[in-house]
Amino acid sequence: KHLLTPLFVFVRSTAEAIMSRARSRSPRGGKKPVLPDGLKNPNFEALAEDHFFHIEDAGLNTRVDLKAKLGDVKFVLMGGPPERAEFMAEKLSSTFGLAAEAMGSKERYRLIKVGPVMAISHGIGMPSMSIVLHELTKALHYAGCKDVTYVRLGTSGGVGVEPGTLVVASHGVNAALECKYETTVLGKKKAFDTAFDPEVAEELAAAAKRVGHPVVIAKTMATDDYYEEQARLDGALATGYTESEKMAFLKQVYDSGVRNMEMEGTALAAFCGRTGIRGALICAALLDRLKGDQTPEQASPEQISAWNQGTIHAVIEWLRTKLPTNDAAGR
Repeated sequence: KHLLTPLFVFVRSTAEAIMSRARSRSPRGGKKPVLPDGLKNPNFEALAEDHFFHIEDAGLNTRVDLKAKLGDVKFVLMGGPPERAEFMAEKLSSTFGLAAEAMGSKERYRLIKVGPVMAISHGIGMPSMSIVLHELTKALHYAGCKDVTYVRLGTSGGVGVEPGTLVVASHGVNAALECKYETTVLGKKKAFDTAFDPEVAEELAAAAKRVGHPVVIAKTMATDDYYEEQARLDGALATGYTESEKMAFLKQVYDSGVRNMEMEGTALAAFCGRTGIRGALICAALLDRLKGDQTPEQASPEQISAWNQGTIHAVIEWLRTKLPTNDAAGR
């Protein structure tokens, strides 16, 4: 009985996530809220005054007119460092001829609105990303936003792909190579499905090809640690595993269908699955982990910089099919 309980909880949670996703999805061009009834936490709306603790400031809170401020948002593009959010905002502004407006507290995250697109930073790792996902999604809910798509643009370690390849995630997998995101709620483990929206994934891959970037659609492994969970041998602590054991694990990772590693994917996929928000993940592989742990051994600083921008170029190309383009800016 005790051995079967974790499996039962996972199967039940996965089934609930899939059913929730099916119930909440509406056809393209529909009017699906970011937090549909039945998937929305009813408690925050019952508060006398709700707060966005880590992104709130005098201009972004529940006392201002969020419908006027955020009501037209259709896309949220997110990356780890604040500089990436700023670069995304600059590219969006120049490409689509839209003004960029910084908003919210800058203490922990960067949020910049460019027309119907938000460019934000989420920090490193799933806990940091989860916080901004909760708080920004509540803000978009209060603003009455409909049919929103979340896309994370990042860097990663490739697994069996050439450095510079863009990997669009079909699923997130955890460090045990399972397609699930686990969290602990009230002392009990809960697991959620980690599939990304397949239509958005195909669209992003097609956009990447149009702008000349090598791209694959595959599983992305998301870990809670940059070093040991990713089978690296260049961290500070004694690992307890050898080079040959590392390589055997990386071969197992490759054989499971994973083509890159990063630190946020499963949390994003699970959050989008639980809300019905269309979600996607596109990352540049800066090295091939089957050939080593150190990026500088496989790429020059100039190559790394260009590959970092590759995800943004691909997403901008994808958005050209969604938004009017500033023709003067060209490609």
